[in-house]
Amino acid sequence: MQDLGEIDLAAQSPKHVSLGGGKDLVFTKTALPDGSIQLDLDVEAKSADVTIPAFPHPRFAVHSGEKYEVFLGDRMVGFTPKLVTR
Repeated sequence: MQDLGEIDLAAQSPKHVSLGGGKDLVFTKTALPDGSIQLDLDVEAKSADVTIPAFPHPRFAVHSGEKYEVFLGDRMVGFTPKLVTR
């Protein structure tokens, strides 16, 4: 599993985090009325010669400060979202 650690999710969206190998994990957030965060995840190539395998693009509700793990194709990625209000 690749642990990305704490991911600050501020008002500006989306947030790009490097996965290595010319790939970024893109977090797009939406604040929900109950205080949770809806996250849409996508993997983007940094250049045209990087291939991204097809996989479902996860969308789920998370809570700030709690650790989550998700499969992205054949890779498991862990992260802890942190809602930053400034």
